[in-house]
Amino acid sequence: MLANEADTFFKVMTDYAERQSQTSDDGISRGRAWTITVEFTALLHRHCARHHDVAFYADRLNITSDYLNTISRRNLGDTAKAYISMRLILLVKSLLATTDLSVKIIANRLHYDDPSYMCRIFRRHTGMSPIEYRNHARHSPVSYSNSL
Repeated sequence: MLANEADTFFKVMTDYAERQSQTSDDGISRGRAWTITVEFTALLHRHCARHHDVAFYADRLNITSDYLNTISRRNLGDTAKAYISMRLILLVKSLLATTDLSVKIIANRLHYDDPSYMCRIFRRHTGMSPIEYRNHARHSPVSYSNSL
């Protein structure tokens, strides 16, 4: 269920960004920066389980990482790196809540070189370890989705 919510969230974000890329409220074209933002969100939806670095997305968009972070901050409210991290945390939460996969296997599936690194990132974003999150999600199914 959480996986579907995360996918739906990013699809809605991508659709919204695509609609907004056409014109602004006053009918003026958004321009190249907004188009890049839309393309970034679409790439992120497709590739974030495998590619965690801003450079991958910037390279695909033929821009620098700094420029991608700048336009992401301007158009989405946060850096590209923050959006990548948010998407990864949603994927980890989904796998923890809906499967019995070990933390090591989840880290491997999401292409983390070191499971302990994934755990540190997860704790930084959620305030709890992956195992604590899984236990919390299993014992209070309503409240874990609110922690997204």
